[in-house]
Amino acid sequence: MWRRRADRPLVFAHRGASGYLPEHTLEAYTLAVAQGADHIEPDVVATRDGALICLHDVHLERVTDASAVYPDRARSDGRWYAVDFTLAELRSLQVTAPGRHDLAGCRIPTLDEMVGLVQHLGARLGRAVGIVPELKQPRFHRAAGVPLEARFVECMRAHGYTGDDPLCVVQCFEAETLQLLRDELDCQLPNLYLLGRAAPTAAELDGAARFADALGPHRSAVEADGGALVRAALERGLAVVPYTFGDEVAEMRRHFHELGVAALFTDFPDVGVRARTR
Repeated sequence: MWRRRADRPLVFAHRGASGYLPEHTLEAYTLAVAQGADHIEPDVVATRDGALICLHDVHLERVTDASAVYPDRARSDGRWYAVDFTLAELRSLQVTAPGRHDLAGCRIPTLDEMVGLVQHLGARLGRAVGIVPELKQPRFHRAAGVPLEARFVECMRAHGYTGDDPLCVVQCFEAETLQLLRDELDCQLPNLYLLGRAAPTAAELDGAARFADALGPHRSAVEADGGALVRAALERGLAVVPYTFGDEVAEMRRHFHELGVAALFTDFPDVGVRARTR
């Protein structure tokens, strides 16, 4: 069973405090810790030279100025891919948030920098702050010659995340990656198997229970059946962690206190902390 700290549901900061600051930046992660999030989410992709960075997509143009800085580096599909750039090249980009935040000066952090920051802030604040890294499109990265899994495990171990440490919950949409981490790389960290919008069948739940500790369904799948998915998952030893909430206090409060989720992802960690309090 995926463990809760202090027997309470947890608040996972989705891409940091992304409701307030550009996602997956050190600024957003810092604010999420300050707002009381239990775990901070870094999405993880790789660069051409194998560095692990925090970025939601395998491509760059949605949240950076890559198209302006490197106008001739798009692929034939018109997109700029992180795996086509070195870490040094990506350091020159600014992280933006068109239509949401007007803030200059934010940069793409490495996973190592993100983890170091969270651990430092937790120590300074005198409380344990976890991380919930998501490995993005591992099949894509393997095909590109920069597989994520071994690099990720090495980084986590370097920061002291070993065994089944509940302060590091690994998540992925690709089941084979979670199985590879456990069976081939001996990574016993708690894991979260991410799902799409469709509710899983009983057979799919049985299959997930063989390798996962928790399920991450879209919130609509949890809301649709009044908690039946949560109950069915718990019967199989699986916690449920839905995504993604905005600043909706009532909705988060219902998931915490009526539907019985173990945690949830929100862009507004402070609101999630408030919703957790009855």
